[in-house]
Amino acid sequence: MTVDLVVETEGSFLGLWDLASPANKPGHYDQAWDAAWDFNRDPPGALSWKHEDMETALEGFDSYWSIRQTRGEILVWKTGSRVLKVGLRLLPPQPRKRFRKAQREAFVGLSGAEPVLACPSGRIVVSCLRSLGRPDLKTSVVVRPGEYRVGMDVDGPVFVIFLQK
Repeated sequence: MTVDLVVETEGSFLGLWDLASPANKPGHYDQAWDAAWDFNRDPPGALSWKHEDMETALEGFDSYWSIRQTRGEILVWKTGSRVLKVGLRLLPPQPRKRFRKAQREAFVGLSGAEPVLACPSGRIVVSCLRSLGRPDLKTSVVVRPGEYRVGMDVDGPVFVIFLQK
């Protein structure tokens, strides 16, 4: 099965998740940013921030999602653009696809581990992270419930995601 989408983002991070995922809760995006900015600044208590502070915050933001990704709740990637093309390709279970390193590491904070997406409902969403938990979220594709191995090809504003049970 192949589904091609045009996705407009409200930020520079997109996600892939199941509607029944624990990550699909209102406020998770804001919690991630709050956690990312929770570090000691130089000087302490500074109200303004330096370029280095943003780099530290982005590392913290990636780390927040990395934990959820290792649980299979969501997969997150940086887009760099506001309007994107996303292709979802559901692969047959056999033969087992061997995802290249670049396909496995296309998601933030994942290095070496094979991405897995838990799909308890089988209703998968591709959307910006700000839309987590919104009641009006539309399902991008319906698959059989279960766990899926995932890899992604990136070519500029075009992302092709492979899912294999």
